[in-house]
Amino acid sequence: MIVAYRAPVAVLERRAELRERLVAEATAIVALQGWAGLTVVAVAAAAGISAGALYKHFPSKASLATEVFNRAAGREVDVLAAALADGSHPDVVSRLASGVAAFAWRAVRGRQLAYSLIAEPVEPPIAAARLALRRRYRDIFATVIAEGIERGEMLGSQIPEISAAALTGAVAEVLVGPLSAPTSGPAAELIVGQASAIALRCAGVIGTSPDTMAGGNHDPFASVQHP
Repeated sequence: MIVAYRAPVAVLERRAELRERLVAEATAIVALQGWAGLTVVAVAAAAGISAGALYKHFPSKASLATEVFNRAAGREVDVLAAALADGSHPDVVSRLASGVAAFAWRAVRGRQLAYSLIAEPVEPPIAAARLALRRRYRDIFATVIAEGIERGEMLGSQIPEISAAALTGAVAEVLVGPLSAPTSGPAAELIVGQASAIALRCAGVIGTSPDTMAGGNHDPFASVQHP
């Protein structure tokens, strides 16, 4: 009788820890240099292992890059979803404005990673993952728009999924061009305010005041020290 080999728990834990370290080092490289800087040699060196050892955890650079994308992009989706579900806001409109502003601030402050996730030219596996990501954003925004329609805060003569798709693309376009702008101060606040305003227009908000549409442009992290 042949018994399959099972690695000891300690060995499996070390492998899992190293795999996590490789993803973290790869993410840090993309956040600084974009996908062009992500090489097997660079990631292995940052993790203190050989390039050959890296392939024991990821069969290719593409598989590592896809893992980095899915995790980093997934975090941004989760942050947005949590912000849009924040029950402290009095209405759907202010919740949408605040949620988009929070998302925009993260993009402005982490501009290279944001550009890499949103628009940097990528290989087919990441392009496919990016398309799936857009659909997730669309679905999240569509839920908010449907709620806004039900409450009479947004135009009823619209299809939430279509408006949400437009909103997703519009906010991304607003952020991609100015991502080389300052990460704080009036210039950054203008970008964030415009992203929120565009989102509300795409959502068909009824009777939105200029103050509400520009809301959320104050940097909530202004007093926080960033590396």
